[in-house]
Amino acid sequence: MNELFGDVKVEKEVESRRAEWLRKFRRGFVYNFGQHMLICGITGSGKTQTMFWLVDEIRKAEENGRKRQETIVWFDTGKSDFISRSTEFLVLKRFGNLNVLIPEGCDIKFEKDHGDAVKVQHFSIDNLWNKIERRRINVVCLEPFLRDEELHGQIFTKIFDDLIMKAHNLELKPPMALFFDEFHNLCPPTEQDALSRSHYRLGKRIQKNIERLRSLGIRFICSTHGMTKIRKGVRMSFQWRIIKRYIGDFGREDNRLNDFTGFFRKLENWECVIVYPNGIFSDVLSLPFYPYNEEDGYAFYQGMITEKFIKVYSEPINNKELVTNKQFIAVNLRKGYLLFEFSSPLIKKLDELGITENRVSVRLLPINSSIPIKFIFDENGKYGFTEYGRIHCMEFFREYNLIGVIKGRSFKVEINPEEKSVTAYWKPLKPLS
Repeated sequence: MNELFGDVKVEKEVESRRAEWLRKFRRGFVYNFGQHMLICGITGSGKTQTMFWLVDEIRKAEENGRKRQETIVWFDTGKSDFISRSTEFLVLKRFGNLNVLIPEGCDIKFEKDHGDAVKVQHFSIDNLWNKIERRRINVVCLEPFLRDEELHGQIFTKIFDDLIMKAHNLELKPPMALFFDEFHNLCPPTEQDALSRSHYRLGKRIQKNIERLRSLGIRFICSTHGMTKIRKGVRMSFQWRIIKRYIGDFGREDNRLNDFTGFFRKLENWECVIVYPNGIFSDVLSLPFYPYNEEDGYAFYQGMITEKFIKVYSEPINNKELVTNKQFIAVNLRKGYLLFEFSSPLIKKLDELGITENRVSVRLLPINSSIPIKFIFDENGKYGFTEYGRIHCMEFFREYNLIGVIKGRSFKVEINPEEKSVTAYWKPLKPLS
């Protein structure tokens, strides 16, 4: 009898601890707008189910009196379950009515009639964010219509650029939660892992702006089956982690998690561990299951995104344009040290092309009537490139005897996206020997 009561006592303590972990989670994440979350687990470990649970938690928080409703944007991957004969995103209907967004030139048909519960709108490359509705769960269908690898990077880059611009200009109404399944498909760790150059540039854009978006009340809730498959600078911006069954490496910045991979690989599909921003782990928690409903039926994706969809965005790049009074590289003196300083319009242009890195190599090219200096962006470059576009390289000026020879703005720049370089030209201040 004592053993029986002892088991009941232990079970109550476990349930009490579980409730306390969830209270901390809701207080720190669900009710706290702008907190990024990364869900990590192998294929089939229940990552999408965990994302459904987070949508449910956000919706329940609003029902319980939270004053500011959070806009939910779910990026659809086109998955369907062939056992229940239904499409994945239709599970979201149980949390609210849907606003399904389809690219112009494509269409979607439903096997079953959903009435007012599912609204369908078409969007162009320029107006996606204008179609978002706060009172519905917004489902953006892009992946099911994308076949071209080059278009994949261009389209998501444009959409993310517009998000950044509208957020900075306060044209979006936060808070907003963006749900991305298989987030590593947007932020590959290296250029070799990317589908195209534009795809790799997309990861750089996200890395540069993800923290800024957090401060504006826009959060990313994402999943991946491999932590190191996401660009390092991006994954380090996620304050919260949910670990599902997982057998891979977490990366050097998460060495503590690497010590528990043997434990994580034993988790069941309905179990998870929450890693809080301070590095503390929760107990193993059991999450609810949200079944696919055969009554929802399939969604059929019709059509394919072509270059016509992005024709407004795809403009030829002039790599040899003369510098105006806005685009230049200056040689300035700061505290007794010479440095190069890129103008803001030039930095913006380079960011658009995805050229900039934190390191740069500087080379003096053969001199004619002008002095050409080439800046090659490379993560292994000799000099640092600051967020303000400055390169402190007094050693370079001394090595090539350029002190007192060049000063002020360059009169021309040439941008080479393939080489990831910029060449600037100066008129010498004195005759060259």
